[in-house]
Amino acid sequence: MTPRERWLSILNGKTPDRIPTDYQATDEVTKRLISDLACADQESLYRKLHIDARRVFDPKYIGSAEKSGNDRDIWSVGYSSIAYGTGAYREASHHPLANAQSPQDVHAHCWPSPDDFDFSVVRRALDADDGTRVVHCGCYEPFLMYAAMRGLEQSLEDLLCNPDIADAILGHLFDYHFEFNRRLFEAGQGRIDLTYIAEDLGGQTGPLLSLEIYRQFLLPNQIKMADLARRYGVGA
Repeated sequence: MTPRERWLSILNGKTPDRIPTDYQATDEVTKRLISDLACADQESLYRKLHIDARRVFDPKYIGSAEKSGNDRDIWSVGYSSIAYGTGAYREASHHPLANAQSPQDVHAHCWPSPDDFDFSVVRRALDADDGTRVVHCGCYEPFLMYAAMRGLEQSLEDLLCNPDIADAILGHLFDYHFEFNRRLFEAGQGRIDLTYIAEDLGGQTGPLLSLEIYRQFLLPNQIKMADLARRYGVGA
């Protein structure tokens, strides 16, 4: 079986020749593996280790350079490199909504738009793809971005103490990602296999949120996003 055939076998409730595998690591780990295993590139590494990694296709950003610079992303979140000894992580260090006091402050933020992207590049990339690996497009992990825009501690407090602000921020994030993913799936023309709908809500000793809070603020829009993916035949 090819890597894509293994993934699709699982998604369709069938039994593959083996369980499909994926791969995610920091850049320095990947570079070390490529070097130590004498691989020409990352694709060669995947083949050597029998990794059924996804192929991820993204649209091209064509918006204002002011919205997406070297140290800030399209959400106006600023980042810094934080060393951990053998490498570094890029961590959010400027939270543009940290001082928001009301939903009006949230609405006044310069929110990005799917119009800032050229989705035709995804169609062209799919036209050139050899079909060996499963195709992944789009994601939806709003509370991760919420915390980057607001600060993690304040974000968690919002869910209990400032639900109107939480609803406003999560509403903007949902509206953006819903239309962004819809355009991606349209561009894919039925050739996108997977998308990503999730949240990292666990700590070392248990969940970060109560089930009640999760069901109130996050689950309904996760369901809507999954329904959107399924309308286009995309596994979520």
